Parts: sequence; C-alpha cells; structure tokens
Amino acid sequence: MTNNPTLDAPASHRNGTSGAVPGWVSLSPKFRKKLDIQSWEAWRSHLQQREKPHSVRSIFKGQKVSPLSWAYFAADTLDERTHGLLENLWQVARGKGKKAVNAASMLQNWLADLDQRLADRNLALELLAWTYALPELACRLDENTWWNLFGTLYSHGVDAQATSFDNPVFEQALAGELPLALGLQFPELSRSGELIDTACRIIEQGLSNLTDGQGMLSASNLRHTRPLLATWTRSTLLARQLGKRKLNRDAQLQFDWLVRQAVRLTRGDGTQGLGLGLAARYSKALFESALELVEDPEDREIAEATLPPGKRSLKKLGHLSLPSYESAWSNLAILRTDWSVGASRCLVTHDRPELEIELETRRELLLSGRIVTQLTIAGASLEPEGEWEQVGWMADDDGDYLELEQTWTGDVKLQRLIFLAREDQFLWFADTVLAGENGGRIEYRCQLPIQQGVAIHPTEETRDVHLLGKQAAATLLPVALSEWRSDPRLGKVATDQGVTIEAVGEGYGLHVPLFFDLDASHRDAPRTWRHLTVAEKLEYLPRDKAVAYRVQVGKRNWIFYRSLTAKANRTFLGVNLISETLIARLSSEGEVEKLLEVVAAEE
Repeated sequence: MTNNPTLDAPASHRNGTSGAVPGWVSLSPKFRKKLDIQSWEAWRSHLQQREKPHSVRSIFKGQKVSPLSWAYFAADTLDERTHGLLENLWQVARGKGKKAVNAASMLQNWLADLDQRLADRNLALELLAWTYALPELACRLDENTWWNLFGTLYSHGVDAQATSFDNPVFEQALAGELPLALGLQFPELSRSGELIDTACRIIEQGLSNLTDGQGMLSASNLRHTRPLLATWTRSTLLARQLGKRKLNRDAQLQFDWLVRQAVRLTRGDGTQGLGLGLAARYSKALFESALELVEDPEDREIAEATLPPGKRSLKKLGHLSLPSYESAWSNLAILRTDWSVGASRCLVTHDRPELEIELETRRELLLSGRIVTQLTIAGASLEPEGEWEQVGWMADDDGDYLELEQTWTGDVKLQRLIFLAREDQFLWFADTVLAGENGGRIEYRCQLPIQQGVAIHPTEETRDVHLLGKQAAATLLPVALSEWRSDPRLGKVATDQGVTIEAVGEGYGLHVPLFFDLDASHRDAPRTWRHLTVAEKLEYLPRDKAVAYRVQVGKRNWIFYRSLTAKANRTFLGVNLISETLIARLSSEGEVEKLLEVVAAEE
C-alpha cells in the first residue's frame, strides 16, 4: 500500500440490507435481551441515557478545542475544511452548538467529495471526528443517514486493519485509533467490539516498531512526532476505559519515553525541532494530556522547565538527567546545554547524504536546514558514496560530543565532529577530510543553512561573522583560516548569500573547524584565534598530519587539537598527548582542563 492509503469501503459494508440497519450489524450477547437496534427511537434513547462507555467529553475532560486538532500529520497541503470540521464536530460530541452546527448539511457536503480526498493524510482525523460525534449525532440525523455514516466509518476501520501500510505511521490513526474509538463507543454492537483487540495490538506495535526502544522516532519520521504523540495519547486515554485490556506494559513504557523525547525536541518557541507547518506547532493541551499519562515524575519536571514559558530556574534543574540524546537507530542526535526553555540546542539528523542541522540559542534559531558540502581533490570533484555512520558519541557534565563519518569518491573519508560545551557555551563544528594515498590539493566548500531572518554581519578586517536574530546572537570564528582578511592563503568566508566557508590544503588531509560563540555575555568581547605549532620527535608537523588552535574570547581561552594520521606522540603549547582529538579550557593560571578527549580510532 502507498503512504497515502485508500480509504474506500466495500459496498457490502456500506449498504447492508434494504433496511436502515445494515445487515452485518448485530448486538453483542450482553445486549441482545434488553436492546432492539431495529427500533430507532429505542436505540437513539439508549445512546443518550447510557452511563457506559464514558463519553468522549469525559474522557477528554476540559478540552474546549478538539483533541483531534492537537497536531496534524505532516503533509504537503492541508485541506482548508479540516480544522473547521474537527472543531464543529467536537462541539457536537460535547453536546454543544445545536443551533450553530447543521450536522446533516455538513455530512452531506463531506460525503460529496470523500472519494476525491482519500489520499489526504489528515482525512483520518476527520473520520475520527465523525466517530467521536456519532452518539450525539443520533439526535441530529435521521435513521438511514446515521446508520450509513456508521457503516462508512466502520468499513474504513476494517479495511485499514487489513491493509499493509508502506509507512506504518498512518496506520496508527486509521487502523489503531479509529477502530478503537468505534469499538469503545459502541460495545453494544458485536462487530465494532471485535475491532478493539486488533486496534490495541496495532497501537502497541506502533509504539514498539516506530521508536528506537527509548521513544525516539527515526529521522525520516521525525516530523510526525507530534501527530503520533497525539494519536497515541488519545488512544491511551481511550484504551484505559478497557480496564484489564488497556495497552501492555511495554507500550506504556515506550509512550513515557516518547513524551520525554517530544519535550526534548521542542524549540524555545514551543514548535518542534526540524518540523514544518501545522505538524510542528505547539499544543499546550497535547502535552498536558500526555504528561498526565506518564509514570515518571521527572518527565513533568523536565516539561515544566523546557516547554513554554519555562518556569523553573537552572538552579533547580541540576538533579535532572542530562538533556542530550543520541540514537544510531534513529540517525539523529540532540545536543543541549540544559533543560531550560532558552538553552542552546543543536539537533542533527543524518539519514540522508546531506546532514541536516538546527542550532538554537535563547529561544531563537540561527541555523536550520541541510549543510551543503563540496570536495575537490587534485581537480576532481568528489561525491558522497555512503551513508553517514555514527563513530562517536558522549554526553557528560562538560558537553555533548557527536562524530559522524561518510565515504566519498575514491574511499575519501569525511569526518564531522560536533561538540556543544555545556558551561562554556560554544559549539565546535569540525570537518576532517581524510584523503590518504589519494591526497593532493584539497578544496573544501561548506554552505551553512542560516535561518531566514537572521542577520549576517561580517567584520571589516577579520573573518569573524556575527549572526544576529531578534533576541539571540552568535559569533562564528572560521578557525581553520587566517584571522585577517588580508591573508587569503588558507581560504575565505563568503557572506553575500548566507555563509559559505572555503578552505584549501595540500597532502593527505584537511581539517576545517568552526567555533560558534553562543554566550550572550560575550557580545562585545574581543575575539582572536591562532594556529599553533604541533611537533613530533622535535620536528614540526605539516597541517595534513596534525593541527592545533587557540581561541580567545574576552579573558577565556580554549585549545583544540586534531590528528589526521595514525596514533603518535605529539606536543603543542606544552601539552603532550597521543589522542586523536582534544578540546580543552585554559585556566587563568595556564592549566589545561579537558572538556573532550578522543583517543585514536583503533583504541
């Protein structure tokens, strides 16, 4: 089946017999002696007077806005009628709007072009809206119309449960939540009750198969995080009406993890990281409802700090687990300085040849999008030939470290290291080209995805670049290049169309690091950097074997080192090491305080 499954229903399900009640509808044994569905008045009266199952207005208590509007599935377009339909039908489900909502006319218009809208991903939400409103609609529709609507909804649920979805994301609403809602709302009808067990299994399997074991979706499905959270939150609330037949323990655990991951992915303004449109928007009601279902109180503490408006101070967050996360299965990593709503945050996905990144500080995006990289060696243009592979990850009190590797033409390796310093508030973004025996003149070009609306202000004499948003600011130092614009030998920075870094080198490798100063208190501080001499056995090494740098911002100093060859004993600035990578802080007394040390790959 395609990603946009066909929702059409078999005619036998839609029409049944010539009477108002479809021939395939029958009462469950529990109700056969005390209820007659052939009597429309008796059936309608029963739906209004019954105590169980609980109505959706009690299950989703306090929800004046439709819970189906919490999040829409990511789609190229959203039918403009969808939101209005959801809200109008929610008023019906709540027993409101009897004069304002003409249900019969609304249903007639909806059915008129239903067949032309079967590819709409968010049509599942409209089906659910009619399902939630069905009990109340018995007082607003005639007998034939009501039963035909029930048959239409039922057939979609049955067909979805029998369908093999290419993308199981959409299975969750169509084959999980929709049949579950029908089964729970109409336990009197045997066929609808038969849908429940399969629906629960589909929801359980979705929570297990669509996440990495700790609630994170794959990078390819990341944009559906909130729609799925909404579907699974509603489904969990519905399933809890089943008592002993509620979702199993593993599904509950995955749901709890998902809630934390959804909080972790949240931007300072409440939208979802790397999300687009209505699928990424922030719904306070969604998170409040989801958090009521989780069992770990730490999740609620984290949400209070991270979700807008972010009420908890940093001093009260020290006891919480680290805010960072990495998943090789999901092909993504979240580097984050702390849980506060204004924290510096770097989200990276690497499921495609071009890595996608999002950099935020003080509730504002500075970078967002794909990083476009070009490599040329000895005049020949190279292309990526493999997927990005995670070769390093660590998160501790000093910061978060991610390293990825990708193979290019001729077995050339591109290694990308990202380190977000927690206390020091900087991001170190470093590309290393390892050409090996294919070395020669290496030309490197990287275009950064500057967020729209961020102003780019290069300095006149040096290569510092200031990135200025409405509230946030960062300064980019292209450390691989000479600090002064008057020296073009190592490359240049172009800022006429975004920010593009160009670097050149000779030999077996090239290291191109970028230093992003994210500390707001440094805005007017002087900045400088220097290339340091690296020695091995009392001989100075060329840049294609090892490089080191010193960066100074105000009175703060850091040193950085990278080896481009096999493990060897090296010295720079009085530091002796055999590591592949070193990032360290220099104290005012000149002492080296290591933030990150990566040993050689073979270690």
